[in-house]
Amino acid sequence: MNTIAENRLTCTNLYGTLVQEGITVDATTLKLAKRLQELERQKQSITREIQSLTTALAVAGIRLSSSPLVGGHELRYSTQKPFSSMTLPESCETILKDFRSDWLSKAQIEYFVMRGGYPFSTQNSKNSVGVTLQRMVESGKCDVERTRGPQGNRYRWINTEERNTDAASTSDNRK
Repeated sequence: MNTIAENRLTCTNLYGTLVQEGITVDATTLKLAKRLQELERQKQSITREIQSLTTALAVAGIRLSSSPLVGGHELRYSTQKPFSSMTLPESCETILKDFRSDWLSKAQIEYFVMRGGYPFSTQNSKNSVGVTLQRMVESGKCDVERTRGPQGNRYRWINTEERNTDAASTSDNRK
């Protein structure tokens, strides 16, 4: 029986290619092994691209590793585009409610709004989000943690119970 080089069982890893002599494989197995090898190369390429994009987002103030960005909300925003039919205040409110226990920066909120399909009509979307968040703080819908530096101010939704407690504690009962 003659074995053709292409029908030899091979294994490619980080260190090289191992050829197992004397073992022949059928064409289907060989095709599956080649496809697996091709997908591994693509996976490495995609991993490098993800690392590059993560770095670029970090430079823009969005740190994936230290924030709640990775998860179901972002996936839902990017696939369903819920903000395409909402106003910017409604979009920001939805994001803050979805991440109610987390402090989010203006850059993170802008990122989510964009991922959710909001049709910005301005050149400076970060400014629009900033103005919207400031109005939400002034109206008592969200809280702000003022900080300096690349991260900037961070915002969090105020739960209804907290809002009612704050309002009751500041009511003036003078006679």
